[in-house]
Amino acid sequence: VSRFEPRKNQHLLLKHFIDEKLYLTHELVFIGNITFDYKEFDKLYQSTSVEIKSKIKILEKIQFSYLIKIIKGATASIYASRAEGFGIPPLESIASNVTTICSNQTAMQDFKFFKEYLFNPSDEVDFKRALKLAISSEDKNILIKKEYVKENYNWDIAAKIYLNEINKLIDS
Repeated sequence: VSRFEPRKNQHLLLKHFIDEKLYLTHELVFIGNITFDYKEFDKLYQSTSVEIKSKIKILEKIQFSYLIKIIKGATASIYASRAEGFGIPPLESIASNVTTICSNQTAMQDFKFFKEYLFNPSDEVDFKRALKLAISSEDKNILIKKEYVKENYNWDIAAKIYLNEINKLIDS
């Protein structure tokens, strides 16, 4: 779940989907708007066979209700970004009970509960390790992670923190 652009690193996932022959047992779904030229992804995708392309879906402008249904039906949710902001989509995946792997080079590295599901997006061996882990077995701690996300990352808590910071500025 992300717009298409080089920093999002979607070509890494596409490459391993092809190299590991995951198309034999899985479909790969990219969700997000195509907003930048992404030559590396385009070149790899265009060189892919029709058989493999039939297992790859690129969906744009998805309504939130459909997005949640797609996430809930996923084997894994993967965020391979080289640079990223806070990372709400991975939290949504965890909240949907979906095994989630994330780059450890973004703000998502602060989500310590991802532990072994974090990977270095510049290290293909590390990415492959996390990808295999995510698709080979369910995250046994997903319910604990879901509860942690629910307790620590919600709009009520965010609003209180924001209000507290505003009050500090007013008081100073």
